[in-house]
Amino acid sequence: MKHDDFVKYLAELRSLPPEVPLEPELKPQRIKLDRRIREEQALAAGAVLSAVLEKGERGPSPKEGDLVYIHYSIRDTQDELLFSTRSEEGGAGQAFAFLLEKGVRVPRGWEIAIRDMTRGQRSVLQVQPGFGFRHPECGMRPPACRGLRTDQVLRFDLTLLDWYPAASVHAYGSSSSSSDSTLLKRSIREGSSWESPRPPFEVTLHLTACCPAYDGRQLTGQRLFSSRGRQPLTLQLGRGLLPQGVEDALSYMSKGELAAFVVPASSMRPDTAGGRGRGTAREGKGGAAAAGEAGPRDRWDEEESSSSEDDEDEEEEEEEGGVQGRTGSHGAASGSGRGGGGGGGGSSSSPTPSCCLVPPAPPRCQQVELEVELLGMVQVRDMTGTGEVTKKRVREGSGEFPIDCPLHDTTVRMHYKARPARPMGLQLPAAEAAAQADGGGGGGEGGQGGGEGEGDDGGWVYDSRRVQSEPLMVDTGCGELPEAVEMALKLMVPGEVARVLAAPRYAYAGRPAEECPVGRLPGGAAVEWQGAEVEFEVELLDFEREGHWQNLTFEERYTLAERLKAKGNELFRKQQFKHAKARYDRLLRLLESTRDYEEQQQVERIEAYKVAALGNMALCAVQMGEFAAAVAACDKALEYEPENAKMFFRKGRALSLKGDYEEAAEALKLALEYDPSSEKDINAELAANAERHKAAVRKQKRDLGNFLKAGKR
Repeated sequence: MKHDDFVKYLAELRSLPPEVPLEPELKPQRIKLDRRIREEQALAAGAVLSAVLEKGERGPSPKEGDLVYIHYSIRDTQDELLFSTRSEEGGAGQAFAFLLEKGVRVPRGWEIAIRDMTRGQRSVLQVQPGFGFRHPECGMRPPACRGLRTDQVLRFDLTLLDWYPAASVHAYGSSSSSSDSTLLKRSIREGSSWESPRPPFEVTLHLTACCPAYDGRQLTGQRLFSSRGRQPLTLQLGRGLLPQGVEDALSYMSKGELAAFVVPASSMRPDTAGGRGRGTAREGKGGAAAAGEAGPRDRWDEEESSSSEDDEDEEEEEEEGGVQGRTGSHGAASGSGRGGGGGGGGSSSSPTPSCCLVPPAPPRCQQVELEVELLGMVQVRDMTGTGEVTKKRVREGSGEFPIDCPLHDTTVRMHYKARPARPMGLQLPAAEAAAQADGGGGGGEGGQGGGEGEGDDGGWVYDSRRVQSEPLMVDTGCGELPEAVEMALKLMVPGEVARVLAAPRYAYAGRPAEECPVGRLPGGAAVEWQGAEVEFEVELLDFEREGHWQNLTFEERYTLAERLKAKGNELFRKQQFKHAKARYDRLLRLLESTRDYEEQQQVERIEAYKVAALGNMALCAVQMGEFAAAVAACDKALEYEPENAKMFFRKGRALSLKGDYEEAAEALKLALEYDPSSEKDINAELAANAERHKAAVRKQKRDLGNFLKAGKR
C-alpha cells in the first residue's frame, strides 16, 4: 500500500464513530441479583443511615405484603420539619397505611428499615434521594408541603404502629400509579359466591367509614358514617348515593363477605356527575383520585374535629342523626324508575352531591378506612351497553352462572309478562307504588322485586299464564320472542325471575300486529306497542340441555336435527313462516359446523338433513316474498344433490315469481326430466309460468304505449 493511501485509510478509521459495547441480555433472576448487589453496595456506602429513638416490643417484624400502619415525619438536613402525620407535630393525627413492598410502593429506605422494626419502635432515617421518593419503584406521591424537594437528602422519623398479615390483605389498582388510585383490602369473613356487584347492581350492605386511628388499630378512628345498629342500606350502584371509593371496594366483594378497606380520602368525595363515566381502581386509571380532585370543595368539606374521645362521641351522635335523615332521601332516590328495574338505563336525571350518604373525610385526611358487609345484591345488567335493555334479577334461581344458563339457542320452558313502561302513562297499582317508595321492595336477593301484592296483577297487559296454564315452550334464536327477552333468558338460570326494561327496537317495534300481546291498559285504552318502551317479567323454568353440538354423538345430533325440523314444519303449517325459517336456519348452521365424520354414511345422512332444511327454507322464503333467497337456498341444496327434482321445481317456481321466466322454464324442465312421475304438477307450474310471462309482456307493452302517448302530448 502506498504511503498516501495508508494515510487516507487512517483518516477514514479516525472518522468512524466509536463502537458501542454490547451488553449481554440478562435473565430476570440475574437482574434481580444484580439489583440486590448494587443496593447492598449503596447501603454500605451510607445511602440509608438509621438510628433507634424508641425501642419497640419484643416480637416479629413485618414481612413482605403485610398491611403496615406507621406515623412518619419528614425533615431536611437542617432538621426543619416539613411534614408530619403526628398531631403533636401539627399533623392530622392519623396513621398512614400501605403494603410492605407490594402495591403502590413507599420510599425504599422506609421498606428497608421497617423490615427490621418491631411494634412500637421509632427510628430516624437519613435517606439519599435514590432511596427516597426518587427510587424507581416508589409510587407514593410526596405530601404537598413547602420546602420538600425529592432531589435532596431527607430525614424520616418513622414509628411502626401495627400491621396485619399478608395472607388476609390485597392491593387493587396499578402499582405504577400514585397512591391516590390504590385500594387495600383485608378480608375478615369470606363470601358465599363468586359474583361481585358493579353498576347498575342493587346492593344491601352495612357500611362504616372512619379516619385512621392515631395508634394504627383499624376501624377505631374518628367515625364519619355507620349504618350499624340501624337498618342496612339498600341502594343502586352508579347513582351517586355512595362515594366512588365505596363502590370500588364493593366491586372486589361477594355476597356475605365482610372486609376492611383502606381507600384514598379523595375517592370519598361526592361526584357531581352522579357516578357516571368514572374510572375505578380496578381499571387501574386512578379514577377515584381524579374524581376527588376534580370535584369542587363545597359544603360537604368539614373542619377537622378534635381527636378527643368526648368530641368524637358527640360527633358520632350528630352523624347518626344526619344519616337517618339522608337515608330517608335515599329511599326515594333508589326507588325511582319502577323499583330500580330500569337498572341504570340512563333515563333518570343524575343525582347531585347532596344525594351521597357518606360525608367526605376532613380536609387533611389522606386515607379513609371502610368496614363493608355485603348482605345481598340484586343483579342488574346493562345488556346492550347503551341502557336500552336492562335486566334486574328479582328472584334467584338454582344453578351456577353461566354453566346452567341457556347460552346457546335451545328450547326453553318459561312464563313472561309485558306492559308499557311508565313513560307511556301507565299508573302503578297502589301496592307496587308503596313498595317502590320504600326503596324498590328491598335489596337482598331472593325476596325482592315484585312490588305486587298477592292477587294483584301489577298492571301487566299481557301474562302468558292467562293465555295458557302450561308453560310456554319456545326455541331461542328463532325470533319468536322480543329480542330483549331472549337476551335476558340467555343469562338466567332455572327458577330465576327477572325484570327487563327494553327500548322499542328491542321490544315490539317493527313486529307484525299478530306478534304483539293482546291486552288493554287499565281503563280500557288500547296499547300502542310499536313505539313503546316495554317492561317484561321473565321466569325461566327450565331448558333443554342439548349440550354443544360438537360434543354430541351423531345419534344425538340426528335426534336434535329431527326435533328442529319437526318444529319448523309445525310452524310452517301454522303459516308462521318467519319463525319456521329461523328453525331451519339454525338447523343448517349446526349441520354445516360438522367436521368430525368417521364414515360415509354419516356424511350422507347429514347432507340429507341439509338438503331438507334448505328446501324448507326455500318454501318459507317464497311464502314471505323473498324469491331471490329461495333461489339461493335451492342452488345450495343442488350442490349436495344435483339431480334433486324437488329442488329444481321449487327453484323454478321462485324464479317464475321473481320474473325470470326463461330460467324458470329451464329449471322446471329439469325437474320433469329427473322425476317424470310428477309430470302433472310440473306441467301445471310450467303453464303458470307461461301465463305469468304473457301477463308480464302485456303489461310491458301497455306501459310502453302509455309512455309513448305521454311523450306525444
